Amino acid sequence: MARLRLISEQNPWWKFGSGFAQYDRHLSDLDRALLKIERKPLGLEPDNIYIIRGPRQVGKTTYLKAAIRDLIDGGVNPRHILFLSLDHFSSRRELRDCLDYFNNTTRGEGQVYIFLDEITRLDGWSEELKRLYDLGLTKRATVVATGSSPSRIKELSERMPGRGVEGNEYLLKPLCFREFALQVSRWLAGEIGYLVEKDRRALEELCGRLQETFFEPESATFDLSSFFGLDAFIGELSYLFGLYLHCGGYPKAINSY
Repeated sequence: MARLRLISEQNPWWKFGSGFAQYDRHLSDLDRALLKIERKPLGLEPDNIYIIRGPRQVGKTTYLKAAIRDLIDGGVNPRHILFLSLDHFSSRRELRDCLDYFNNTTRGEGQVYIFLDEITRLDGWSEELKRLYDLGLTKRATVVATGSSPSRIKELSERMPGRGVEGNEYLLKPLCFREFALQVSRWLAGEIGYLVEKDRRALEELCGRLQETFFEPESATFDLSSFFGLDAFIGELSYLFGLYLHCGGYPKAINSY
């Protein structure tokens, strides 16, 4: 009974459908945020296990809740979506019981979605995902798990070769300065009504230049020529960098500043 109550509390869409968003703290904060941080959506395919890693407070839980809202808005039966925050679990057995309950109550009803938040906080978590796959339960399920421990996420890949994890690992990072400058300058240009036309035009031009630039530290090759001309925006970039030093690239800090 206690586990069923926990499942019910963590899955309010079973009760309210897409209207759950107005009662969800993460989505309420997202909807009220002045600056909407753009994240690449996941392509959720059945028989796949997606792993999202990143530091705490980077927005992983909000990312999952937004994906759940999109699924429901897209016509997915809310009862076919399970969300579990592993912060509230103390053993693998608790997780297994919840997963078995969900599997039994949706058996024969088509594709389902399982979201497991901060799964690396639970000892033996990789064995439970391995069990799901080996029992064939992921044939009709899309599993998305998040974690804050890179070493423990790596453990999953090593223990589950050929089990739907390869190529499905994503890193959710704080915004780098380029991403921060691009999104904040776009917001300032479009939302701040008291900007003079010259400043608005400068921010719009800066957005265009930043969209053409890209630098990946891990890459051996990159085009430096795309950065030429940014010196004309030294004033705007200096202002944005000052903001970045204050709040970094964390969504909540950016919107609270």
